[in-house]
Amino acid sequence: MSKKSLSSYRFAENLKSFEEQWRNAANIYNAYITSGDVVPVDVVRNLFAQTEHVLWNYLRPDNWRAGLPQKHLPPEVAEAIARQIRYIVNGKCPDPISDLTGRGRGGSGTRETEDIGYAVAYLELVERGEITDPAPTQHIARLYRVPDALSAERGPYSL
Repeated sequence: MSKKSLSSYRFAENLKSFEEQWRNAANIYNAYITSGDVVPVDVVRNLFAQTEHVLWNYLRPDNWRAGLPQKHLPPEVAEAIARQIRYIVNGKCPDPISDLTGRGRGGSGTRETEDIGYAVAYLELVERGEITDPAPTQHIARLYRVPDALSAERGPYSL
């Protein structure tokens, strides 16, 4: 979940909404499992996306006061995550995860998403004039070891 979309949510209203969306996604997933049908990748992806939304919303700073959460993580979400982790601890990749990762290159991982966010923020700061850098794209390309051929700008850069 991007910082922009995360910052657009107000905590009190949305944890419940995210919980409801997660339950809906889980019910759809479970319906396929119960019927014995193959679960479509889009259904699995939606379930994991809704799980991510619940977790990020739970971790929001405005949910925590004096080290205690104001809204707790739904037990169903914790149980679902624990079940997936049990497979991983036993050296197996849970089917839903292998279904999502087995078909070509997926989206960006957590670290990659953070790096992209930092790069975008850097470019925005240069654009606003808060950082002076005559070749910000090349600077970022070198910092993240992107080949020069993929960099849109050429020339010196500052650190």
